[in-house]
Amino acid sequence: SASMGVERLTLAKSFCLALAMRCWETARPLHVVTFGAPGEIVETTFPSREDFMPRLRACLSLAFGGGTDYDGPLGRVCDLSTEKPWSQADAIVVTDGHGKVSAEVKSRLGRMRRRANLEIIGVLLGNGPGLEEVADEIYEVDERRLVGRTEAKPELALFERVARRI
Repeated sequence: SASMGVERLTLAKSFCLALAMRCWETARPLHVVTFGAPGEIVETTFPSREDFMPRLRACLSLAFGGGTDYDGPLGRVCDLSTEKPWSQADAIVVTDGHGKVSAEVKSRLGRMRRRANLEIIGVLLGNGPGLEEVADEIYEVDERRLVGRTEAKPELALFERVARRI
């Protein structure tokens, strides 16, 4: 969304790039859901190393103009959590937090957490409260450092935590 601004959008894309490269190095599939306002959603699947770099360039070139709709991408997370190879995957949501999640999507996420052991990890690049009701864990970017909200973490705690899972 426009509230992300250039710096936050650059940080979000940098994080996506780091995760994508880790998946490429380990030959793991990756699915990226890029989102903005309602109806602005683009999905990019990286099933293998084939066409990886062109897909990555296209994915990282995306940007939307305004608004944040969590229902669309979180609904897709629910859908994907029933499909292979994503049925045991976690979702990482990188956002400035300016948005809301509907009661319907919160309910679906709750069901998927129980059914597919789904975990939502939030990376908060701003001060919006949008992820607090749905994320199992939230990391805030504060002065270009990733800091766990509940306890102090080392600078790259989030990336290290995610990297251990893939």
